[in-house]
Amino acid sequence: MLPYSFPSIFKCLQDTVDDVCAVAASALIPVVEELARLMPAETPRVVNVLWDSLNTLDDLSSACNTIMGLLAGLLAYPAGRSELKCVHFYLNAYYAFF
Repeated sequence: MLPYSFPSIFKCLQDTVDDVCAVAASALIPVVEELARLMPAETPRVVNVLWDSLNTLDDLSSACNTIMGLLAGLLAYPAGRSELKCVHFYLNAYYAFF
């Protein structure tokens, strides 16, 4: 079921409205393990979209919790970390939440 629904969910993750992105992220949180196992080529794409959305979200947005939860879940798997850039690249986005 995930391979069929993933394109629509991924499109919503890229939406400019943070609530739409949050709902899409919440749909993927329960199936993080299956996403990493069944679709390892898509997992880095999702991670990159989530990092990008953290750069544009207000740090007080309710969507941040869901997006960071999905990001943490994906980074727990090798497929989620396979295309990570240097850690310094992500610090600016992540630092805003502290």
